[in-house]
Amino acid sequence: MDSIISGKIVLPDRIIEGSIEIEDGKIKRIESTGSAGSTIIAPGLIDIHIHGCNGKSVMKGEIDEISEFLAIHGVTSFLPTTITASEESLRSVVKRASALMGKENGSNILGVNLEGPWISRDKPGAQPLEHIRKGSIEEFERINNGCVRIITIAPEENMSIIKELSERCIVSLGHSNADYETAKRAIELGAKLSTHTFDTMRPLHHREPGLVGAVLEDDRVFCEFIPDFVHLHPAIIKLIWKAKGKDKAIAITDGTEASGLEDGVYDLSLGKITVSKGRAVREDGTIAGSAITLDSCIKNLYSIGFSLCDIFRAASFNPSELLGLKNKGRIAEGADADLVLLDKDLNIEKVFIRGVEL
Repeated sequence: MDSIISGKIVLPDRIIEGSIEIEDGKIKRIESTGSAGSTIIAPGLIDIHIHGCNGKSVMKGEIDEISEFLAIHGVTSFLPTTITASEESLRSVVKRASALMGKENGSNILGVNLEGPWISRDKPGAQPLEHIRKGSIEEFERINNGCVRIITIAPEENMSIIKELSERCIVSLGHSNADYETAKRAIELGAKLSTHTFDTMRPLHHREPGLVGAVLEDDRVFCEFIPDFVHLHPAIIKLIWKAKGKDKAIAITDGTEASGLEDGVYDLSLGKITVSKGRAVREDGTIAGSAITLDSCIKNLYSIGFSLCDIFRAASFNPSELLGLKNKGRIAEGADADLVLLDKDLNIEKVFIRGVEL
């Protein structure tokens, strides 16, 4: 149904008071009126790195249920993200995601993010060691099914395939013990993203900057960051933003089945997980992804001084730019009408996906 909504419209570089006309699932017209009430109208959130939520797991193929839960939380597009697993398991997940792309209800599935299995055993995080292996183009082609958009690799283990791999998808550097020079070579060969920057990487050191230093200082690289205040201190979030400018920092959740659950102990895909105050940890104390949703992440960014324009650059516009999507992550004439309406405290009031209100 066609409609007109009014409020404070968040654009990448400014906020205008006006109205948006929606027609056939697209933004037909944006008008500045000078007075439009207190409702904030922002582009739908895009989470490019999420393993699950609300007790549901990408690895269990519960992508449809994840899509519906995310939509309620303002995430209008996402990349279901795998963990390191057998080739058979990864092929199954990718096939499931491919079958659901373009579905009518829920958050848009934009493809798949493979976090591993071609990572470093020195920096596995919560990833299962038994499935970590060296990568090959042949295995990628068997898994791909035409919808893998991002893959995380450790460059020190897989340098020989980065150039060819980057012609097929976005190569992200992470779960790696690479030094600065190795990381720079990987970037020269085509790597253009950093997986949950700072986490599961060689620490930044003033005499050996490592992977962190390489991705922060290279303008070609987008950097994911998790603004849950568990994985990163607020000062580090601000540091990433300053280093990458407004264009190359991307807010993610790295959400797991624990995201959106109440505090407690759960048997989940990564084992027995304790959720407490937004923190999800395994029995050995390892952080197991996050327990936050992206709508809570944007509130965290607001609490540390991010402007509305910058918040939605990090959580909507920049992810769409990384993926090369001109019809998502922005409020512009001709773009998909994927929109969130929020109050002054950034609580979600309404969500539109392809122009349809949930």
